[in-house]
Amino acid sequence: MKVFVLTDNLGLRSDDQYLVDALEALNVNTVICDWETVDLSGPCNVLIRTPWNYIHKITKFLAKIREVEKSGGKILHNPKIVQWNSHKSYLEQCAYAVKTQVIRINQDTELSYPVVIKPVYGAGGVNTYCVKSYDEYLKLSPHFGEEFLVQPYIENITREGEYSFIFFQHHFSHAVLKKAQTGEFRVQDDFGGIVEKYTPDDEEIRQVQKILNTFPHRYEYARVDFVKENGKILLMELEVIEPELFFRTEPKSASVFAKNIIEYFES
Repeated sequence: MKVFVLTDNLGLRSDDQYLVDALEALNVNTVICDWETVDLSGPCNVLIRTPWNYIHKITKFLAKIREVEKSGGKILHNPKIVQWNSHKSYLEQCAYAVKTQVIRINQDTELSYPVVIKPVYGAGGVNTYCVKSYDEYLKLSPHFGEEFLVQPYIENITREGEYSFIFFQHHFSHAVLKKAQTGEFRVQDDFGGIVEKYTPDDEEIRQVQKILNTFPHRYEYARVDFVKENGKILLMELEVIEPELFFRTEPKSASVFAKNIIEYFES
């Protein structure tokens, strides 16, 4: 079996080497490729992994993955799921999510500060802002007229962190806790965040799995990101397009996912 592994111009991230090694151990020929330049015409198997610049070229990206199916190929996840998950307005309808509004921001937008403002198409904390006053908000004037998510600022993210639970075929695999550096609210690596392995109890897994199962599709892989407020789980994002899956914290999980990938493409 041959599988095209979609990345961007920066290539395979080190964490995904665990997955590539696991696939090749199962006799899968993996082709690491930049989604913008690779030729995916004709029937082929395509695994989306780290095309992390797609948010800036969303129309081109969606067209590219649709072409895979049109050419008789198979892509994980399929274009219907990718299109749905890429626009984060799905959080507005989720009862378990932190309160979310999709707003086309402008000078007259009324907000209850502090708030977090983030793009509807976003990844890695890019163009994500914690705004504590109207004067701070006016600094976002270059974005006025654009659609953004507006969420209340959850202070516990700086004290405790953000949790990520990883599932394969809706079965819990492993979890991490991502912590922001002092003075920062974003937990991503690019902003100095750190990641540590997290071991949840059975009840916590059950609660997070319940949230995952409320969404309208079945996922071969999913990362559920959430914070806790007064002990309550509040969903921040459901990542089913190109999430970092933190194989380095649970290397055996790469083998589990590799077997699932083969099953998917053979079905």
